[in-house]
Amino acid sequence: MASGQFDLSGKVALVTGGNGGIGRAIALGFADHGASVAVLGRNEERNSLVVDELRAKGIRAMALQADLGDRGEAQPAVQRVERELAPHNIQVNAIAPGWTETEMTRRMREDSARYDWSINRTPLGRWAQPEEMAGIAIFLASAASNYVTGTTIVAEGGFGLS
Repeated sequence: MASGQFDLSGKVALVTGGNGGIGRAIALGFADHGASVAVLGRNEERNSLVVDELRAKGIRAMALQADLGDRGEAQPAVQRVERELAPHNIQVNAIAPGWTETEMTRRMREDSARYDWSINRTPLGRWAQPEEMAGIAIFLASAASNYVTGTTIVAEGGFGLS
């Protein structure tokens, strides 16, 4: 568990898409730093697997099945988390990840022409790992970012520079 500015003990994190890829890495990273975690995702089985991983770390965790593309499902899910976990002092920020190695991007990686194009255009010469996005999320959730709100952190290996 982290201490100092990156200790998330007593905080609650709501991670959309937290049952796979980048979202799962962020949820586990939050747990490693002491936060309670609520995962929102469409797949109940994958939600349950991640909640088991989170609870194994000794933190409070819950999952809600919701399709956040459906406003009728998203709002009640968020309200339930608010009721059950009651977070305060909420800042709203976002992460804009570039190409990241997840199940969602598997087909792009298997297409050698498209994959090579993306690698050659990225100054770092590689795709991100999901855990690299977790560090940004931990920063945004921590005391180290208390004066950061309403911003988007772009993490794309320099892809946008080309």
